[in-house]
Parts: sequence; C-alpha cells; structure tokens
Amino acid sequence: MTIHFDYTRASIEFEKLMVDARDCAGLSTTNKAWNMVVGVLWTFRRRLTVPQALRFAELLPAVPGAIFVEGWAAGLEARSEPLPFDRRGAGLLAGLTRAPGARVRPRAAG
Repeated sequence: MTIHFDYTRASIEFEKLMVDARDCAGLSTTNKAWNMVVGVLWTFRRRLTVPQALRFAELLPAVPGAIFVEGWAAGLEARSEPLPFDRRGAGLLAGLTRAPGARVRPRAAG
C-alpha cells in the first residue's frame, strides 16, 4: 500500500514551518518557534466552535494539524461558548463559516 505524500514528507514540511516561524518572529531557536506555534494554534482553536475547528484542522498539514488537536477535549468545548475574537480575528472566522469550497475574497483596503 502506498503511503500518502502528505505523511511521507510530514517531518520535512514541519521543519520548514518551524524555521519559517522562527525567522518571521525573529526568534533565536526553533524551540521558541514551537512554543509560539502551539500557543497560536491552541488560542485560535479555543475561539472556534467544534465544527469550525474541525474544518480548520482539515486544512492544516499533518503535523500542525496534530498539534492543533493535541490535548483537545472537544466534548468539553462543545458545551461551552468559544472565546470571542477581537476585531482583526473576526475576519479569520468569517472564512471558516463559509460553505466548504467557497472562496474567501480579500477586502479592499481602506
């Protein structure tokens, strides 16, 4: 049986993500980038409903997707309201509430 390409290259793609995160954030190590990425993914997850979080997880590569759902008590979160987004984060949420396959158009500046 052939192993899907996404899984055979998962560690290579994840290392690229960690290096990109380190460099973009101006961090000194990929360990610091790891902590940042985990914090961002988990903070984002806490602001989504369970269906929205599952849709988002489907879009992530294998390892970031695993990090996104790691330690998640979806059943507990399903019984509570997600935390609110600030004004900037609300635009991210709009893309997850569209029908699957729907294109998200960037807003015009101004």
